[in-house]
Amino acid sequence: MLSDTKIKTLKPKDRLYRVADRDGLYLAVTRTGVKSFRYNYKIDGRQETITFGQYPVISLAEAREMLLQAKKVLALGRSPAREKKAAAIGRKAEDTIEAGIGEWIEKAQMAESTRRARRYTIRSVIIPKLGRLHISELTDNDIRKAIEPIKASAPATALTARDILSSFYLWLNETKGIRIDNPARYVKPSTIHVFKSRDRTLSAEELKNFLRALDYTPIASSNKAFLKLLLLTAVRKGELVGAKWDEVDFEAGKWTIPSERMKGGLAHIVYLSRQAVDLFIGLQYIGDGASEYVFPGRNDSTISIVPQSPNKWINDARRAAAKKGIEIAAFTPHDFRRTFSTFANEEGFRPDIIERCLAHEHHDIRAVYNRAEYAKERKELMQWWADKVTAIATERAVNR
Repeated sequence: MLSDTKIKTLKPKDRLYRVADRDGLYLAVTRTGVKSFRYNYKIDGRQETITFGQYPVISLAEAREMLLQAKKVLALGRSPAREKKAAAIGRKAEDTIEAGIGEWIEKAQMAESTRRARRYTIRSVIIPKLGRLHISELTDNDIRKAIEPIKASAPATALTARDILSSFYLWLNETKGIRIDNPARYVKPSTIHVFKSRDRTLSAEELKNFLRALDYTPIASSNKAFLKLLLLTAVRKGELVGAKWDEVDFEAGKWTIPSERMKGGLAHIVYLSRQAVDLFIGLQYIGDGASEYVFPGRNDSTISIVPQSPNKWINDARRAAAKKGIEIAAFTPHDFRRTFSTFANEEGFRPDIIERCLAHEHHDIRAVYNRAEYAKERKELMQWWADKVTAIATERAVNR
C-alpha cells in the first residue's frame, strides 16, 4: 500500500512501472519521473483506464476519494473515464470566446495570409463585441448584433466575421470534441451581403464618378493612391497590398512582383505608366522611406495594410458620391482588372498581350513558347490605359 513517504522515494526507471495502493488504485511512474494515480477497470467487456491526476498536485487522500467516486459511477453502468473527459470538455465550453478563438487562430490549418487577415477581423469585430461571452453562450442573434453596424460599410468584413465564427465552432467540434451547436450556421451569408456576379465592369461614366469622388472622400491620400494604382496597374489586390519599395525600379519604369505573392506562383513584371510612376513617387515622398512596404500598416509600419481596407475605401468613395446625389453601383477591387481587360479588348489590343499584363498564366505548349515578356507592347498598353483613365476622369478624348 502507498504512503506519502513511499511515493516520495520512488525513482524513475528505464520503463514505466506501477506501484499498487488498495482497491485497484495504483501509481504509475514514467521514465521521466512523472507520477500519476490511475485505476484500471472493465465495462461492457472492454478495458479502460482513468487517470485521476499527477502527484503531488493530487494527494494520495484525494486520489483515494476520486477512486471511490469512480467506482460509484461504474456501479451505475457508466464509464468513469468517459465522464471525466465529458466534464473536461464541458469546462472548456465555459472558456470565453476571446480565449477559445485565440487558440483557434494560432492552431487551425490555413494560409498565413488568411491568418493575418482573420486576426484583423477577430481584433476589430469579434473580440470587442463577443469576446467576453462563454463559448457555450453564443447565439445567432449575438452574431447578428455584432455585425449589423458594419454590414453596410464593410460587408466583406462582416461576412468574414460570420465565417470565422462558423469555422471556430466546427474546429471545436472536430478537434476539441466540444459538441456545441454552431450558432453561425443560422446566420445565412445572404442576410449579410450578396456580392454581384463575377462579370462586373465599370463604365466610363462610373470610372469618372468614382475618380472624382475620391477627391472629396475623407480618407488618407495614400489610400486614394492605392485605389488609383490598383486601377492603373490592373494587378490583384493582394499583390499591391504587399508591395515593397525594393520591388519598384523607377528608372526602368517597372515593378517586379515576386513569385510568392503571385497567384500563379511565377514572378510578374508590371510595366508602369508615367501616371503610375508619379503615384509611387508621391507615396515615397509621403512615407519618407520609413517602411519597406509601399502601403504600411496604420499602427505598425513593419507590416502592410490589411487586405480588407481597399474594399472599405471603395465603399467610402461610393458613400461620398451618394451624398452629392451620384450613385455608383457596388463593385470590388478585382473589378478594376475586369474593367481594364474590357476596355483593352474593345480597343483592339492583342488578347495575349492583355493576358500577360493580367498575369494570367496558361500551361499549354503555345504558352510555354510565348513566355516572352512582350515588354514593348505591354508598356504601350499600360500607358494607353493610364491615358484613357486620365481622359475619362477629365472628360477629354484620347486616341490610341
